[in-house]
Amino acid sequence: MNNSFFYDAEVRLNYLHRQIKELETELSSFPPGHIQIHKDRKWFKVYSVINGKRKYLPKAQIEQAKSLARKCFLEHRLSLFRKESAALSSFLKHCPVPSSEAPLLQKLHLLNPDFSPYPKEISDWFYGEFDHHSPNPEGLRLRSRSGNIVRSKSELMIDEMLFQYHIPYHYEEQLCFPDGTAIYPDFKVYNLRLRRFQYWEHNGMMDNADYCDMFHRKLRLYTQNGFYPQIDLIMTSETAANPLDMEQIHFQIKQLLP
Repeated sequence: MNNSFFYDAEVRLNYLHRQIKELETELSSFPPGHIQIHKDRKWFKVYSVINGKRKYLPKAQIEQAKSLARKCFLEHRLSLFRKESAALSSFLKHCPVPSSEAPLLQKLHLLNPDFSPYPKEISDWFYGEFDHHSPNPEGLRLRSRSGNIVRSKSELMIDEMLFQYHIPYHYEEQLCFPDGTAIYPDFKVYNLRLRRFQYWEHNGMMDNADYCDMFHRKLRLYTQNGFYPQIDLIMTSETAANPLDMEQIHFQIKQLLP
């Protein structure tokens, strides 16, 4: 069982906690009692029940009936969410998330350069030296748990999640096109599911016109050289109002796992 399963469980549990809180808040606004519906020959009769006492609700009180019907639905949903939340909490308590294998793999590789869970050519690439002398080195300011120094908080989140899931990758490895043009993609990753390389570009200021122009030039350069989004390129984006979050990164990470 890999970390992806545990992450999904934690995401779902957080969602349930939010939903339970919202349901409890809404239910607190309803009047006391619950609804009962009985069929009398070909007609249905609606009753309000409070403290065991049943009261018939005529058509003139249809709004009260609607309110109690919604209350009944919300109470049922709340009960289901509480049961699921309890089950997930118990599972995560008794089966804690496994730690990343990446640090152990690196230590084992130092002791035995031939050891690797990856194919030999991928292992040689992953642990080998590469050209990462990208322009603007002064922008490298945040150190990841992987040891990489990256440029932004979003790149830091991506780097650390790739490291956590021990996906082979390099940060800002040089990519040279046939005409001699060289660029430095944010991440070169080895897709463990597809068993081939892909490039991950994070576009961090899509609400900036100059940045968007640069993005379109870079995307044109990729496509002119046979690298296409969703095939060869993984792309994430954000704006100041809509920052990148861990769920978006995790969605992409899942596509890289076997």
